[in-house]
Amino acid sequence: MRSLSFFRTIGAGAFGTVYLAELNSGQNFRRNIAVKIMSSTEEKDLLFVKRMRDEARLLGLLQDDEILQVIGLEKIESKDAILMEYVEGIDLAKIIAQKYQLPHKTIATIGAICSGVLHRAHTAIDPRTHKPLNVIHRDIKPANVIIDKEGFARLLDFGIASFFKVDKEIQPDETRLILGTEAYM
Repeated sequence: MRSLSFFRTIGAGAFGTVYLAELNSGQNFRRNIAVKIMSSTEEKDLLFVKRMRDEARLLGLLQDDEILQVIGLEKIESKDAILMEYVEGIDLAKIIAQKYQLPHKTIATIGAICSGVLHRAHTAIDPRTHKPLNVIHRDIKPANVIIDKEGFARLLDFGIASFFKVDKEIQPDETRLILGTEAYM
């Protein structure tokens, strides 16, 4: 039987908390993962929870080494949770805040990697329907790019991404919000 052991909080926001945890398969297979648990089960937050589940399903389709991978969706103590790979590293926002000067070549490489990820996500095909997903991230910013301990860039947070998929929970007529981070829109 699969189990989770929680170690520490990695981050927290208005709608949930991300924890470092160990996933144990029950057959002595262990792996450190990140677990994002929604803080609310209230009706007013239902739109956000639907968006989170859609993000997990989308990332399940986007198998890309430069995108944070989702392992699955779970209920933990009756709250929705996403199980994700744990990436040890630092996001670009923290690097910028520390006033660390990255070399120009490194900045260009990170930009090229992010551009490639965005292109692959936009042109990805849903394997079941054979239709393009047409993913648009809609929240590209330094906090959503992490540099792992090996120095590779990874793109995070597809939570407000727009994409075509027939079985997503959020429908176009359900919200007319303008989504994104104002300084980067």
